[in-house]
Parts: sequence; C-alpha cells; structure tokens
Amino acid sequence: MLGLKEVSITLIAVALFFCPSQVNAEDLTNRAVEVTYLAGYQAYLSGSYLVCATEFEEIKDSFDLLPGALAQRARLYHASCHQKLGYRAYAAYLLSKMNEAALSKPDQLKYRALASYLKKEIDELDRIYSWIFPYGGSGLFSPQSTFSSASLYGIYGGISVSGWSMGAGFESFNLSMTSGATSYSQLLSNLSVAKVISPSVSLRTNYTNISASGYSSYSGNIFGLGSSIGLGDSATLDLDINGSFYPSLSLGNVNVLQGTMALTQGLVRTQNFWLGIQLTSESIFPFASQRTDTSTGFTLGSSYQRWAGSILTSLGSFLLNINAWTGSECFGVRNQGAMVFNAFRTFHYGYGASATAPVFSGVSLKLSASREQFTASSEKTLADSFLGGLQFNF
Repeated sequence: MLGLKEVSITLIAVALFFCPSQVNAEDLTNRAVEVTYLAGYQAYLSGSYLVCATEFEEIKDSFDLLPGALAQRARLYHASCHQKLGYRAYAAYLLSKMNEAALSKPDQLKYRALASYLKKEIDELDRIYSWIFPYGGSGLFSPQSTFSSASLYGIYGGISVSGWSMGAGFESFNLSMTSGATSYSQLLSNLSVAKVISPSVSLRTNYTNISASGYSSYSGNIFGLGSSIGLGDSATLDLDINGSFYPSLSLGNVNVLQGTMALTQGLVRTQNFWLGIQLTSESIFPFASQRTDTSTGFTLGSSYQRWAGSILTSLGSFLLNINAWTGSECFGVRNQGAMVFNAFRTFHYGYGASATAPVFSGVSLKLSASREQFTASSEKTLADSFLGGLQFNF
C-alpha cells in the first residue's frame, strides 16, 4: 500500500506530465518538500525515528521552502529524531543552527528541553580537540633471515574542530642486516584530512611520502580516499582506495591500486561496555613493466588478496583489539597510509593485539604486538613487532 508521501509525489508527477503549461515548477518543489516534511513528522509521532531522520535529512537544505513556522519546526524535529537515534553530537549541531524565537510557544518548550538534555554536546561544538602520540618500536626476525633487527620511532598528532579532523605524522624506520650489508633507513611522512558530512557519513583523504636515504629506489608517494558509512545504530562500513607510485624500483616504474572494505558490527553494548567484530577485505593490483627482479628472483604477482578479522572491545576507557589475517599482501597500505609496505615482499598471514589504557587524565598508554610471515626472494621469514607510546589529549 502506498503511503501519503508516495501518493502525493505520484499525483505531482501526473500533474506535471499532463498539464505542464499550467503547473508552476516552484510550486511543485514546495509541495514535494511539504509532503516529505509531513512524512517525517508522522514518522516521529509514530516512533519511527530512523524513517523520520531519513525524511528530514532528504530536505534539510530546503526547510526554508516550508510555510511560516514549519521551517523551524522541521529543524527541531530533525534534531530530535537524531537525538532519539543516539546521534547526540549531530543533534546538538542541528539545534545550534536554529532560531528559537521563530518557534511556536509549545515548540519553544520542546526546544529548551532538548537543548538542556544536549547541553554538554552543545557546549563542545566549538571546542577544539587535539592530541599528540610519540611512540617507539622494535622488530625481530627468525634466525635464518637476512634481516637482523628493526627499530622505529615517530610522532603523530591531530586536531578536530567543527566536524573537520586533520592529522600529520612522521616516522623514522631502520632495518639492520645480518650479512653486513648497509642498513636500510627511511622517513615516512603522513598527512590526513577528514570531514563529517552527516551523523552516518564521513569522508577522508590521506597522503604519504616515503624517503629512503641510500635506497632511493624504494622512495614513493601514496594517495588515498575513503569514507565511513553508518549502517543503522550498530554497524559501520569503511571504504578506502589507495594509489601507490614508485618510479624507480628495480622492476622500473611500479604503480599499485588498492581497495579496502571493512565492516564493523557491534554485538553487545551497555553503558560502560562494548563488544564488536570487524571484517576486512583488501585487494591489491600492482602494475609494472616487468614482473621478476633478476637480482633477488622475486616475482611480482598480478593481484593480492588479504582477509582480516578483529575482535574489538572497550570497558570504560580501556580498549582492546585482537586481530588475525590470512591471504597475501604486497605493497600494501594500512591505517589510511600510516603503515606502508614498499619492498618486494609477500606477506602470508599475521596476528596480534593492541591495547589502550588510561594512565591519568588526558594521557593514555598504547601498546601493540604482532607476528607476521613474509617471503623475500625464496625464504620465509617470521617478523615480530612491538610498539608502545603515550597519547596526550588536549
């Protein structure tokens, strides 16, 4: 059965088709906005808050086309729907854009009650959040490997305000060899920008530069675009695409296209506890003029596929992530460009865990450990990695 909105839109379309000369396009647009408003208002009254939020989100840029005080009432119920769904920050943002004086007396009372309920979120709308994360780490390899040990240190930081988030980081990495060969060193620089578009959608972009002193052929640039999409109130879909460009590797110019999809699903949620899972699929397609490195015998595949799973949990401010993956990966990009693999190595599987625990107000300790297996030339090597640092939040 068709609802009010569907019937009204159908009648508008019929009128436009049969009587185009007698129908004012602006009137039709206004009528369509009114119909959508009524559908959203009825959904709110019936307790269908997701439908309500969807209808109002569709016409949020056209509220001023509604007659009289309905424009402000639409904004009020738009905010209220999102608050009912748990999107308190977005509801506070919508409420902050309203003109209370233009509301009717009953709606003013509702506005004040909602503003009081969301006072904390409203007060924090213009607050600037920032953080700094200095860290260090080390790596160990299986005894038969040509690699002896690895070390790294770096610092990342970010700032968030009014729905925008910007981050930057630098990481120095050093790899020692058992054969007495010159150690490998590189500097990784990462920039990222993200914007919240709606309570369920955000967009991001990132850029990473790798500069390898003494091994300039491993230097390259990585560009990425991504989006997070909320699916209901307990699931999130992350989509990312990355392009990596290495102009002077031993195989010549190597370009890599990667697509990553991750689904995070909440399973249990209480006031202080959350448990969920994350499933990730990563597809990599390298393009090169030749596929085999004659000096090492490494052959670059036409594609690689990696599948990962994580168990995520939080208890208050304590966070724990246990993860494992399988498949294959070469020239992979992880963590929106913060981790890049830029050498002729094929990774086969891995597992690990990371934890975040508050030390005192505004400071958290972050620790992680992982083991991965990779092939360089023909030898299979196990690599154990350890990372730790303190994050300062301001």
